[in-house]
Amino acid sequence: MRIKKVKLKNIRKFGIKGKNVKEIIGLVMNTKVLEKAKKLADKYTKKAFNNIEKLPDCDAKEILKEVTQKTINS
Repeated sequence: MRIKKVKLKNIRKFGIKGKNVKEIIGLVMNTKVLEKAKKLADKYTKKAFNNIEKLPDCDAKEILKEVTQKTINS
């Protein structure tokens, strides 16, 4: 239920209300758009990790790896 409340809140920020909100949620949930977005995020996260690995070992490198991982897990 929390997910629906968050989605409703986010959609309403754009001034969309009522029946249209339910329709938008239905379209998103019944398509592969979320799956495609996740795959795209994974693709770019892997690219980021590959580039981070090329950096010299240091604290900043480890921080970048952590931030990148947290971004994809949020």
